[in-house]
Order: sequence, then structure tokens, then C-alpha cells
Amino acid sequence: MHTVPKSNNKLQLVMDHRAGLYSLNSMINHDSIKGTKLDELHSLGASLLHFHQQHLNVELVLFKSDVSQAFHCLPMHPLWQVKQILTVDGQCYVDCNNNFGGHGSPKVWISFMSLVAWIAIYYFLIDAPKTYMVDSFSYEIAG
Repeated sequence: MHTVPKSNNKLQLVMDHRAGLYSLNSMINHDSIKGTKLDELHSLGASLLHFHQQHLNVELVLFKSDVSQAFHCLPMHPLWQVKQILTVDGQCYVDCNNNFGGHGSPKVWISFMSLVAWIAIYYFLIDAPKTYMVDSFSYEIAG
């Protein structure tokens, strides 16, 4: 665990999951976390073009939501929490939540965000929700 400077001259706490003989990342089977496909601006552009072809002269509103604070709110399995014990000045602290830097962390986050996207599509009737890691974005008809 260490800090790195951010662009606004503040420090950000960083967890290095590669450090040490028995690092957390070395305990993750890479085959079990492959295959995550993230949306990007090309995906949004394709959705916008498709919508525009069907609905000419309709005003749209683009929106983006930064959900980076939610990433660390996801609880991890208790057997994984045991591996996230931090020792500071002889005191042990258990980090119970998802962390940036873990090889499996993005898969955990995308699994959760897939549920959020499903709710957006089928409950809130948002046609094309996009998720790029900690940003969710899409468009809606104005008004």
C-alpha cells in the first residue's frame, strides 16, 4: 500500500496487488477473468447512428455518470477478505471491499454493472446503456 500524486496535487492511496512473494494477483487464475468486453465511444457512436437512422430530427440528450466511488463499495467474499489484511504500525485491518489493482476486480465490477445495465434496459427502458469501467453513459430523447 502506498500513495501516488494526483493531478490536483492531492495524494491517492494505491494497493499494489503484485507486491510480495504471495501477491494477491498471483493467486488469481487468469483464465477465469478473461473475456470482459467494455463499451467505448465507438459503441456509443454506433448506437447513436442506429437511432438517428430510425428517428430523424429527434433531439437527444447525452449523459455520463462517474461511478468510480461505487467500485470500492462492492463487498468481497470473506475468504478473499482474509487475503486483503493490511498491517499498519503493527495493527491489522481487513479491507472487505473490491480494490483497484486486483486482476479480478474489473470482472467483479463488470458483473455488478451488467445487472445495473439490465435494470436500465428492462425497468427504466433506456435503450443503449454503455459501461466503460467506472463510467456509464448513453443518450435519451430530450424532454
